[in-house]
Amino acid sequence: MKKLFVFFALLFAVVGLTGCSVAEKTYVSDSFDYEIAEGLSITDSIAANAAIEVAKGAYSNLEITFNADGTTGSGAKWTQDGSKLTIDGLVDLEFKVSGSKLVASYECDNYSWKAVLVVKK
Repeated sequence: MKKLFVFFALLFAVVGLTGCSVAEKTYVSDSFDYEIAEGLSITDSIAANAAIEVAKGAYSNLEITFNADGTTGSGAKWTQDGSKLTIDGLVDLEFKVSGSKLVASYECDNYSWKAVLVVKK
């Protein structure tokens, strides 16, 4: 019985890993959430709000197609290692693949944000 349990556990793990590939899928914006730290100076508050607006604008109508050859529809290169997805040109930002979702997040002292993309239907 124990061997049967181990077999199924390994089978589900393999199926789970292969089912999370972004290759040949297109993802579109779903949600964008953010937080700005309290008690910031006026200057830091303005800078944090500006950074949030830039990120929100970048992710609000985003559509990314991941080709099987490791490029995106725009020609950028992408690599996936398990649930970690990296796209060239997006320095200090990695995506996490979670089922049919792609999550990008960023955090610093003054603000944080999280963008969620879903598989286009």
